[in-house]
This record gives sequence, C-alpha cells and structure tokens, in this order.
Amino acid sequence: MLDFISSKWLLAFATFSVLAGLLVLPRYYAAQPTVAASLYPLGVKVGEPVAFVDSTADAVNWRWEFGNKHRETAARGKYAYSSPGIYLVRLTATTKDSRHYSRTFQVQVRSNPPLPSLRIVGPDTCYQEEQVVFRTTGGRPVQFRWDPGNTTAGARIVRNEPVAIFSYKVPGRYTVTLHVMQQGSQPLRWDSLTQQIQVKAPIWVAQRQTTARARADSLSIVSDFQRQLQRLANGYPFNAPYRYLLTKYLAQQPPSAVLANGMPQRDFYSYCMGLHLVKGWQIDSVAVSRKPNTGRVTKLSVVQHQAP
Repeated sequence: MLDFISSKWLLAFATFSVLAGLLVLPRYYAAQPTVAASLYPLGVKVGEPVAFVDSTADAVNWRWEFGNKHRETAARGKYAYSSPGIYLVRLTATTKDSRHYSRTFQVQVRSNPPLPSLRIVGPDTCYQEEQVVFRTTGGRPVQFRWDPGNTTAGARIVRNEPVAIFSYKVPGRYTVTLHVMQQGSQPLRWDSLTQQIQVKAPIWVAQRQTTARARADSLSIVSDFQRQLQRLANGYPFNAPYRYLLTKYLAQQPPSAVLANGMPQRDFYSYCMGLHLVKGWQIDSVAVSRKPNTGRVTKLSVVQHQAP
C-alpha cells in the first residue's frame, strides 16, 4: 500500500516538474536579447577600415576585441588593421539588467600590393627663362608639392600639379624636389624625390660674357704689366718685378717682340735693364698680344716718356 502511494506521489511530482518547465523555459528564452551586431566587410586590405556596430536592445556596455590586443568600448565605429592575417573579432555586451551576450566574427586582412616605383621625368639642362616641364611616372601619387630649387635665385613655378612647369632667371645648378604622398602607403607620409638641372645662359649671352671676361683679363694684365715696369723704372730691386713678369705672363719665355715708343728693342731683358738703369722713365701705357691657347704674352708695346 505504501509503495503504491509513493509511486503515485512520485508520478505527480514528475508531472508537475514537466509542466513547470514548459511554462518557465519559454519565458526564460523569450527574455534573452536578440543580438543585433554586425561587422563589415569581412575581407579587407591592410589599412582599409572595417565597420562595427551593435544595436541590440537594452545594451549599455560593449567590448570589441579585434584579435590583436586592440579593444574598443563604443557601440559602433571603425578600425583598420596594420598587418595581414585572419583575426577573430569578439563582441561582449552587457544589458541594463546585467545580462551578458557575445558574438564572434572572422576577418581576413590581405596585404597591399607593392607600390610601383615613382620617378621624376624632366630635362637635366635648359636655358634661363626657358619653360621646362617635369612630370611623374609610376606610383599612385595623390598630393604634390614641387620645389624648383632656389626661388631666391629667380626660380619660378608656373604650374604645380602632377605635371609641373618651371622657369629660371639666373643660370646655375638647381635641385628640383618633389614632395609626394602616394595612395596606399601605410602609414600615410610625404616622400621626396630629387633631380638636378643645369640652367645655362643663352648662347649670345654666354658669348657676351666670355668676351667681357676676356676684356677684363686683358685690362688686368695690362695694368699689372704697367705697374711692374714702373717699379723697375723707379729703382726697385731688379729681380723681383722682372722675375714676376717672366713667370706669371711670359711662361719663362721672353716675348718675341718688344717695342718702346714704336721702336724695336733688343730683347725683353735688355729693355727692362735699361728702364732700371736710366732713371726717370714714366710708363704711360702698355699693350700686349697673347697666345690664344696658353694666354702667354708674345708681344709687348710700351709708350713711355722721360720725366724732366
């Protein structure tokens, strides 16, 4: 009899437990939040951002773990990986009533293809005031800053784009510099490329400058020659001015012709010795002829007079 009663109570308890579970479990699962989190795209390149967002109802705290020790605590945002690989991103969120839920995503990060080589293309010589064109080739430049080399010397930027146009007012050697930022470089940075350019004077200007320099050289030689001959005439020690002229302008070879007031002299040494011994000579002017290749004086003509 007791066994029958015990079995009856056990059956009743089991039935009650099953009914209670059927009533409670739906309420429990109905109370669990529906996770409304997303992360996209799931395949990116290094430096490209992935967007993350969670809009689950009643969530008040978030922890996004990106698989590389980086964390975020906002409901939404963006993050870019600096290294390729496969990363597991885990979201853990907490609701107002301290319930926790989580979701995991997998992100594949690919390497960027290598940037093609970037170069400056432009001339290495030009004439002053000529407009010269420089441009870039290769690479993926997105921002430019051109420097023509020396703006204080008259360098001028006519156009400042992937194709730049310069002009130079002053001859000389300049360093053209391109400061450029390329698409896809990580981290983003300015790189610099350089190229040399030689700016020349126009041919007619160069010829005029050469003629002017030659004239200045001749005047300098004539003036110096006249000064040294006058020192001999004034009684200075003979060897110093004589050796100076012989070494500097005559290459140790006396001129083939020496004229004094239009009269041929025996030789350069005799003429100089006469100036030195006969006092009172004043050197009025000197003219010289020079050998083209070496500049050596080959003919000397002197105008002089005897001071009273």
